[in-house]
Amino acid sequence: MAHDDAADALGFSGVSTDFLVGYAAAVAGSSGGVFVGDLTAAGADAYEFGLMFDPATDLDRMSLQMLTYHAPYERWRYPLAGIIDRAYHHYSVPLTDPGGWIQELGSNSFAFMLANVNSVRLRMYDGNDAQTGVSGRLNNFSVVAPEPGTLALSGLGLLALAIKLRRRRS
Repeated sequence: MAHDDAADALGFSGVSTDFLVGYAAAVAGSSGGVFVGDLTAAGADAYEFGLMFDPATDLDRMSLQMLTYHAPYERWRYPLAGIIDRAYHHYSVPLTDPGGWIQELGSNSFAFMLANVNSVRLRMYDGNDAQTGVSGRLNNFSVVAPEPGTLALSGLGLLALAIKLRRRRS
């Protein structure tokens, strides 16, 4: 479920591949909705993207957020470290383990959140706790899901291991 930057400039609302106010969001209409919906059913493992900050950026903190816009309202965030050195850095945010994710709003489980994502946001704050002093470039935002061939090979490997262990016991 990769995204083609040239096709629709990441499809983010409010910004294109350049962000000037420390905020980028993908919603159902962004890139055909591949970033939102039932991520569990889609077999999603992670969100991945490249990020480069402008040298004058005053970055204090940033996180990736997942939200639901219907009751029950939920918001989870995953804190990220920003590196300001005028180079792209690759980020991978895991979706298979709630460790590292922080629930900011709501009381449902992480599994509920993954099944009901309405929006994904990359939030960046400057030293004044505002989103105005952050600028840079975002590219190759994607949702990563294992290829069916990889799953088949993993399954065959586990089957072979189980057969070997069973023979060893007898």
